[in-house]
Amino acid sequence: MNPPVRIVLTGPESSGKSALTTWLAATLGVPCADEYARSHLEQHGPAYDYPMLLELSRLHLKHQAACVPGNAPVGILDTDLLNYQVWCEVVYGTCHPEILAAIEQESHHRYLLCYPDLPWEPDPLREHPDARDMLFDRHWDAIAQRGRPYRIVRGIGSAREQAALAAVHELLD
Repeated sequence: MNPPVRIVLTGPESSGKSALTTWLAATLGVPCADEYARSHLEQHGPAYDYPMLLELSRLHLKHQAACVPGNAPVGILDTDLLNYQVWCEVVYGTCHPEILAAIEQESHHRYLLCYPDLPWEPDPLREHPDARDMLFDRHWDAIAQRGRPYRIVRGIGSAREQAALAAVHELLD
């Protein structure tokens, strides 16, 4: 039996990750997990600090496990711990060793790296409207550094959805 595969939507803010996560899960008929940090910060306020990012990463893992059973052959995730690595490094210049160690346990993750070709949508939780290219590069570097399979997703509307679906099929082959 093959180990489970997790398709992770990652990339900069306002690049369509959440919409694609929901759409892909519905289209493919597989379980998905939304981005935990967004839900938490919407409920508790947008303030965070370095120690809180570690706690959010732990809660993120629990949330994903609750939403996507470990025995599900395929699951779709709106971000994973690579996002926490980039977040920590961009905001604080370093990343918690616990997060970095946990990332190594996510070796069954395959990535859809969302290119920032969608218009910016303001949101109280989004912090970097002028840094999306830099954030894209940081995510790309984090994926490539670990040699994980990925595809870049570009396009607007249904073209983006179809590109993402084709990329998922490539990653699952």
